[in-house]
Amino acid sequence: RRCGAAPQQRGTAGMRPLLRWRVCSHALPRRRFSVDPEEVAKFDRLGEDWWNPRSRGGAGPLHAINPVRVSYIREEVGDASLPLRRQLEGKRVLDVGCGGGLLSVALARLGADVTGVDASQASIDAAAAQAGRDLDTRRAAFRVDSIERIAAACRGAEHEEEGAYDVVCALEVIEHVTDPAAFLRDCAAVVRPGGSLFVSTLNRTAKAWLLAIAGAEYVLRMLPPGTHSWRKFVTPDEVQRFVWDSGLRGVSTRGIVLHPPTWSWRLSELDTDVNYIMHLRRPLPAAPPAAP
Repeated sequence: RRCGAAPQQRGTAGMRPLLRWRVCSHALPRRRFSVDPEEVAKFDRLGEDWWNPRSRGGAGPLHAINPVRVSYIREEVGDASLPLRRQLEGKRVLDVGCGGGLLSVALARLGADVTGVDASQASIDAAAAQAGRDLDTRRAAFRVDSIERIAAACRGAEHEEEGAYDVVCALEVIEHVTDPAAFLRDCAAVVRPGGSLFVSTLNRTAKAWLLAIAGAEYVLRMLPPGTHSWRKFVTPDEVQRFVWDSGLRGVSTRGIVLHPPTWSWRLSELDTDVNYIMHLRRPLPAAPPAAP
């Protein structure tokens, strides 16, 4: 078991995770965690409704945009020369704030070695149960854990790359944490050289308030009122600033927009006013100069 690895719940229905962490003997710093208990309680209430595409408890819109998110990740870091189910083969992926496993399960179907972590036990149970129903996704692992603990263990390891990941995802998460800057720095800390961080969230614009809060929560009732707080929305520039000192650099940013004629979600190069997704990468170390 890698340094800092906690007991995991494999994608098998009915199995309960062990919640006593076995951490290596490195001293881990005491620090404030970004988990908001009130936000965790919201997602605990979803339970088995995580896998209901018509859910109005919060999961419904995630089902709608998930194919777009998965397609973006596959196109950015996948190997298009391979069959679809192998395009992320060999990629070690950490899905932070995985919820009920919508993204984790989809990436596992593309061949990735996925670990999903979340603060909500009910969400982890739902993710593991769903993954266990399919041979292609049964290898995905889920556990109750925090990015702070994972990052601290990685920083304390003798060789940091031992605990690092090829791909780290934090999708629709940072608008629910108490300290998005610290949260993203911890996500960046577990990205290996040459690896990628994917972030998707809501932009802090008037348009986002109008559509994502007033429209989606209070008019259309696609989400429970109070699901989002506009003050917690984060701009693309802020995301890049939060991880700059950690060595990550932006690769691309796309909006996730609703296409009215078909009522389907698409990526947009121009419209990032409401939902957007970003790809950031840690550059590989520069090669040493050639000997004369």
